[in-house]
Amino acid sequence: MRRQSSGRDVQRLRHRRARGRPGRNQRDGERHGGVRHYRRVGVHVRLQGDDSGTNKKELIIWDESGVDPSGKWYREIGKGMGDTLVQAGQSGAYTLADRGTFLSMKNDVELVIHVQGPLKGGPVILKNPYGVMAVNPAKYSDVNYQAAMAYIGFLTSPQGQSMIENYTANGSQLFFPNAISETPNFQQYVPQGYSAQQAKSLSKRDKQFLYWVENEVPANY
Repeated sequence: MRRQSSGRDVQRLRHRRARGRPGRNQRDGERHGGVRHYRRVGVHVRLQGDDSGTNKKELIIWDESGVDPSGKWYREIGKGMGDTLVQAGQSGAYTLADRGTFLSMKNDVELVIHVQGPLKGGPVILKNPYGVMAVNPAKYSDVNYQAAMAYIGFLTSPQGQSMIENYTANGSQLFFPNAISETPNFQQYVPQGYSAQQAKSLSKRDKQFLYWVENEVPANY
């Protein structure tokens, strides 16, 4: 989706996956959504407990499943995603992870995918959007708002979206961009009182990140 004037993020999707050791619960994970799968798992589930975005998503899933995550079967390690995947693999536990981290480490951990996000036919609750937004210059006068909006324009341009789409780890696509539009709203990228001529002057200093100025902004701006 394109970034709107309401401040909604430009989003590219990568999705979370429930993972665990190969075994009897793998087919359950394929048949049921993330919430139902969490309810059926009867082994240790290692969670980050680090207040990250993935950790917050874990807590939402537990709440939706109606399960109180406590007891000997449940453990928080308070570390990042990489450490969580390593410990889950070593102890035969289940965990929740983002696609990018798992794919970049899949050759180093003994884990299989049980449930994936909506991009792979899984439940919407595992949707994991990432976005970019500019800091409000009316609130913080020292920010370079023009360059920030130009960078957003670059990320959502065909060139930027292609770079995101083609970024891989171990031969697998990590991100699924969705910001391209056939009829882009260029006005959303131009700060009030900032002309196309000024933008083109700025673009001479950094043509890569201000790509949108020379290639996409209408001449009559």
